[in-house]
Amino acid sequence: MIDPKHVPPEEPVFPTLPPEVYTVEIEDLEIDRKPDTYKKPNPDGTQPEREQYVIKFKVLDPPEFKDRLLRAWVNTTLRVSTKSKRPGLAQFLKAVTGKDWTIEDREKLTGDFMNTLIGSKLRVSTQIETSKTGKEFSSVTSYLPVRT
Repeated sequence: MIDPKHVPPEEPVFPTLPPEVYTVEIEDLEIDRKPDTYKKPNPDGTQPEREQYVIKFKVLDPPEFKDRLLRAWVNTTLRVSTKSKRPGLAQFLKAVTGKDWTIEDREKLTGDFMNTLIGSKLRVSTQIETSKTGKEFSSVTSYLPVRT
C-alpha cells in the first residue's frame, strides 16, 4: 500500500543557458551505453549497443553563469559524421589538447587518457533546442580552445 501522504518527488530542472560562448571546465566524463536501434539485432536476439561520452562541464565564464552545469554527448568515434549536427570527438579533443585527431589515433583513447582530460578548460558555444517532449535544453554546437 502506498502511504496516503506520499507526494512524488519534484522533476529535476535543468535551466538553459542563453546561446553564447562559455569558458568551461570538464568536471567529469562517463560512457553512456544504450541499445542501438539503427542496427539489426544480434543472432542471439539482443540489440547491439552504441556508446557515447557524456561530458559534464562547469561554467567558469561569463561570471553571471559561473558554476552552472552543462552536459554534452559525443560519439566515441573519431570518424567525422556527415549526418550529425553535433560536434564530434575530434573537435572536442582538438579544443582540449590543441592537436588534430584522426582515426589512426584511436588506440590512444584509453580510459586513462580520457580521465586525464577532467579538469581541462575549453570554450563551448551553445544554442537552445527543444526535445521531442517539448522541454528546452542547452545544446553544445562547437568546441573551441581557451583563449590565451
